[in-house]
Amino acid sequence: MNDINLTFNLSWQSEVLLKMLPTYFQGHILDAYEKTTVIEDLDGIVIKTFPLYNCRERGACLTIDMYHSGTTLLLFFAAHRDNDSLFVWWEEVKKNLLNGPTMADFTKHSHSNQIEFFGNQFPEAAEFICEKIGTFYKGRMEKAA
Repeated sequence: MNDINLTFNLSWQSEVLLKMLPTYFQGHILDAYEKTTVIEDLDGIVIKTFPLYNCRERGACLTIDMYHSGTTLLLFFAAHRDNDSLFVWWEEVKKNLLNGPTMADFTKHSHSNQIEFFGNQFPEAAEFICEKIGTFYKGRMEKAA
């Protein structure tokens, strides 16, 4: 039983970023937009992690749901198939996902919703992901108000 791969065959870049994210989530998600306010508790937000594979791109996908919003933010990050850069794709889908996402959940225009990070820009990628979650959360809270 020592042969079980607990990394889910993720690229090393995805694994590094995935392990860094919890430290960035602590108070940083909305801090990027409200510099004077650090929100400790994001009411009603649920973040789940799933492995997601797109040919040679073996990464992780975060699904960010807010109760009763009917919209899910998908954040897929992996090593680029042509080089060692790390990319982040994002997409808002008008549904709540009961199971893990697939590449079919990303639309054809998702490639325009992509940013690349080169070298060891893992902190920058983590901050970008937190900003995307913060924007999503803030937008849902404004719609609910």
